[in-house]
Amino acid sequence: MMGNNEDKFTYEELLERVKQLEFENESMAERAGEVLLLSVLGDALSVLEDKNKLIEELLEKVSILKNIPHCYCYEWIEGKFKLIESYTVMPDVHQCPTEIILSEEVVRGINEHGVYCGCAQEVIHAENEWAVSETTEVLIIRFHNNWVNSGVFLFLDEKSGFSLETKYLVIRQAVNMVLEQIEKLEYIKEIEQLNKDLEDRVVERTEALVEMNSKLLNEIEERKVIEEELRYAKDKAQESDRLKSIFLANMSHEIRTPMNAIVGFSELMESGTCDEKELREFTRLIYGNSLSLLNLINDLLDFSKIEANQLSLHRSTCNVNEILDDVRSLGETLLKQYKKENLSIRIHKSVTDEEAHVFTDSLRLKQILINLLSNAIKFSFEGQIVIEYKIEKENVCFAVKDQGIGIADKMQALIFKRFSRVSDDINKPIAGNGLGLTITKTLVEMLGGVIGVESEIGRGSIFKFSILR
Repeated sequence: MMGNNEDKFTYEELLERVKQLEFENESMAERAGEVLLLSVLGDALSVLEDKNKLIEELLEKVSILKNIPHCYCYEWIEGKFKLIESYTVMPDVHQCPTEIILSEEVVRGINEHGVYCGCAQEVIHAENEWAVSETTEVLIIRFHNNWVNSGVFLFLDEKSGFSLETKYLVIRQAVNMVLEQIEKLEYIKEIEQLNKDLEDRVVERTEALVEMNSKLLNEIEERKVIEEELRYAKDKAQESDRLKSIFLANMSHEIRTPMNAIVGFSELMESGTCDEKELREFTRLIYGNSLSLLNLINDLLDFSKIEANQLSLHRSTCNVNEILDDVRSLGETLLKQYKKENLSIRIHKSVTDEEAHVFTDSLRLKQILINLLSNAIKFSFEGQIVIEYKIEKENVCFAVKDQGIGIADKMQALIFKRFSRVSDDINKPIAGNGLGLTITKTLVEMLGGVIGVESEIGRGSIFKFSILR
């Protein structure tokens, strides 16, 4: 008899454990659905910038993934809520009112708590006919931000009961994602990581029903993966800090050097002890250092615009041959500035002036060529620098060839990254500021092209890039 009681007790415990695991699996499945909504919405929002498109995307994704047939967004204007965007699975049958009025009870509720859930027919009034029934429930979420002083999201479901209330938290999260765009990238990363962790746990719990002993091994393996990711993230952060420190030190050197030259030669000129030849030489040096400082400032401004995603293009029809003539003229000035007497520039024009017209941003194209030519001059000491191009069906392809010091294979993959330079020694006169090629690569891509380099130590480099015609 004692043995039978013990067997019965063990069976009841096992049954209770199975029920507990089933409940946990159901909870995790519901959470997985919520995470799926946020993850899909986050992917869509990452490519949209227009606020109405963002709201439209939110309403559509909530409707489809949370099975809510009617979703709306209204703005409070002059005593009424006026429609901003809507999404409904039956647009021909269910007419959306452009203006609605909420009952005083709802207004008090959303002002105090930010949310209301109840019967739609009792609390919402529309000037035009609105097909809602006594069983239609509504979830109302209040919001406000810089472009809307006060507004509400409305979610309508034709089912009985208050199922919308159980979906409030995930819908609230989705709304916050849209309203807090500035944090969307970080939030998407969290959602992706949460989704991954959740999937791992679902696998672990499912396997636990079959083989409980595997749970510990899975947890240990998961912990190793997380630790490896943390180590990788730490290494990346330390490398970023190192590059920034080198960049700041280099900027200090790049700014002080021309400023000291400008101040020093200006003081000599002001002293009145210089003859005419010295005055001309000092004026040339001041002018050259001023140009260097101006170019550095322009690079910093362009880099800041790139980081803020605010760099814009102004396309127009222009002549490639004329642009190359301007580039050569500036290149000759740089040869004098850097005292490269044994270095020359040759421009190879593949077509006549009448055939050399393209539709692009001439200033940015000129900036790309000047950046590449300036680098070629800095890193070459004799021989010839050749700039050539050819016009293809849809692209214009350029090449800047030099006979300079060349670039090591391991550096060729890094020189287009921000803060990266051939050398980190700021005392080398040709070190550069680490921004020119980063800016150049960005400009080429904005003009619809790609850029690459072929180089060999001691034999020079060839920078090739293309842009759309």
